[in-house]
Amino acid sequence: MKYVITVFFSALIASSHVQANENDIISKIGALNEASIEWLGVSLGAVAYLSQITPNSYMPLDYLEHSGTMELISELANAGYITKHERKGLPDGHQPEEMFVTLRPTELGINVIANIKVQSKALTSKGSRMR
Repeated sequence: MKYVITVFFSALIASSHVQANENDIISKIGALNEASIEWLGVSLGAVAYLSQITPNSYMPLDYLEHSGTMELISELANAGYITKHERKGLPDGHQPEEMFVTLRPTELGINVIANIKVQSKALTSKGSRMR
């Protein structure tokens, strides 16, 4: 019985430690999001989406609206990081009735992406030198 109680309390303590770390991470992500909005004018989610944009790809507008991605796109466009173009049908004539969106990072957007990559590489190499 002592063994069961010891295991139970050990699991409880470990669980509360994990929960504390999770809450700490969540609050740090919230602070990071607030800093992103303050410094870059867009949310952390929008910055992440900016780094994934592939120019000249055609994305169905319907999908973007239903997935909630249009909110991120609007955020980036309003901040001047991307330009958004809508067109009916694909350039090759397929799906002529469907609306599509193409995105292109502006010079400002390209600079943000490039600087994030530079900073990330600097931190990565700094971390590997410390090991």
